[in-house]
Amino acid sequence: MAEKIDMTNVLVAMNKIYAEVVGDSSANYRYYQDKKKNRYFHTTRKINHKGKPRYVAGIYRYLKTKQQWILRKKVGFAKKRMAIAWAYKHCEKAKVNK
Repeated sequence: MAEKIDMTNVLVAMNKIYAEVVGDSSANYRYYQDKKKNRYFHTTRKINHKGKPRYVAGIYRYLKTKQQWILRKKVGFAKKRMAIAWAYKHCEKAKVNK
C-alpha cells in the first residue's frame, strides 16, 4: 500500500518559489484628481522601478482632445509615506495654481 504524503510542505515550497519567480501580485494604485482631470497617483506596494523595488508616484496628464491620460512623470521612493506625500502635494499644488 502506498504511503500518504503530506502535500502541505510541498505546496508551501512551490508557492514560495512561484512568488519569487513571477512576483506576488501587481500593486494597487491610489489616485487624486484635479479640476482639469489630471491624475496624481501612488502605489500601495513596491514595484520594480529602474531595477529596484520602490513605491512609485507620478502624474497622468489628461488630453482633452484625445480623451486619454498620458504618463508625464514617474518617481520612485523607498518609503511608502514619501510616495503618498509626493502625489498629494503635487495634486494640491495643481488645485491652488489653477
